[in-house]
Amino acid sequence: MEARGDGARSDPPWVPMPGMTLGEQAELFGSIVMSVPDGVIATDLEGTVVWVNQVAAEMFGWSREELLGLPVTALLSPKDHDQVRQIRERVLGGERARPFLVSGLRCDGETFDLSVTLGLRRNSEGHSLGTNLILQDSGTVANLREDNPEAEQALRESEARFRAIAETSQEGILAVSPEGDILFANGRLTEIIAMSLEEIYALGGHGIFAPSEAAAAARRLAERDRDAGPERYDFAYRHPDGSDRVLSVSASSLIAADGSVLGSLAMISDVTSQRASEESLRRAAMHDALTGLPNRLLFLDRLATADARQARARGRGVAVLFLDLDNFKQVNDVHGHATGDRVLVQVAARVAESVRATDTVARIGGDEFAVISEDTDAETATAVASRIQKALEAPVALEGERFLVSVSIGIALSPPHPVPDLLRLADVAMYQAKVAPHGNAVVYDGRRS
Repeated sequence: MEARGDGARSDPPWVPMPGMTLGEQAELFGSIVMSVPDGVIATDLEGTVVWVNQVAAEMFGWSREELLGLPVTALLSPKDHDQVRQIRERVLGGERARPFLVSGLRCDGETFDLSVTLGLRRNSEGHSLGTNLILQDSGTVANLREDNPEAEQALRESEARFRAIAETSQEGILAVSPEGDILFANGRLTEIIAMSLEEIYALGGHGIFAPSEAAAAARRLAERDRDAGPERYDFAYRHPDGSDRVLSVSASSLIAADGSVLGSLAMISDVTSQRASEESLRRAAMHDALTGLPNRLLFLDRLATADARQARARGRGVAVLFLDLDNFKQVNDVHGHATGDRVLVQVAARVAESVRATDTVARIGGDEFAVISEDTDAETATAVASRIQKALEAPVALEGERFLVSVSIGIALSPPHPVPDLLRLADVAMYQAKVAPHGNAVVYDGRRS
């Protein structure tokens, strides 16, 4: 299957694979479809189930034999029947397969969420035979004589059916022998990694996914054995256009009809956008939206990490500095919260520039900040506080306005105090600093409460 310039895919005619007999090809495709982690159902033009893999049968709680001959709508909630019929008609009319969501119907009457990709199934001459459904919850070919014309045609149709199912998948499919040779790659994979099928077959399983991290992933595929369970992992991929992508691999063993191991089967997806979105959500959950600094949640996580590190390394200690701006409420009251926010952004930047690269600066809330300083004693922590206060001596200038900002700082140290208590104790010390002249720093000594 070749990728067209407009981004669409053309369905390939049946093409013999180099070095494989017709029967071997049919058995390979059967093994691929039976090994994929997704459910697969093939229907005729009327929507009757004519083939199903074991994964699909288990999804619905039926045996494969019991599903044959049923209308595919019998496996779906009645509320989805009209939607499925409409999509099926569009696909039979030539529309490209796309995933959609329905409610599956198990044999006991319970429903479950089901993602379905419905695509067109053709025979070796290109005539429409029905549809293929690739199912996500969240095929043995007979030993026929190849010198028999009827058997050969049956094998051609079997191979074409399995190939059509493989090409309907929204994921790239890669079958790799134990020696690292490519047994099969589908058209979707050519789109994901931007290589032609000819390039994929020529490079082999160890050559497609350079550099080294991806090559190691290819070796994992080749080294699987019969008893290896399914596994899922991500790896970095340098796309030919120069961009860095993240590919997700769902790998399983590829077992032949006689039980022998043909190699490994990998379902490959480009999850770059998905992983970027996940990272963005993680960052939003752990960082302050205004300043970009870690928030209280991430600060406490970093403090727990520092506690574990100190227990192992037994360094000089850990210090927490609790910072509270003096009289900042007046800035908000007189100039508005928008101006106050801009002042806070500049304050956050100055504080971050005043500490070591290994220290953590967080916005705890409002006009309060905190710093974790590891491998630190009282003298060093006090010096950090002095640098912060000095960095805030210069007024913050905003559009002709100048804002004088001072900060009171409380410091707590471990030892002698437990690391998990340092934020609370530094807060106590900060309130002691508040009653002293502005710009003061106080170290918690255990006598104040």
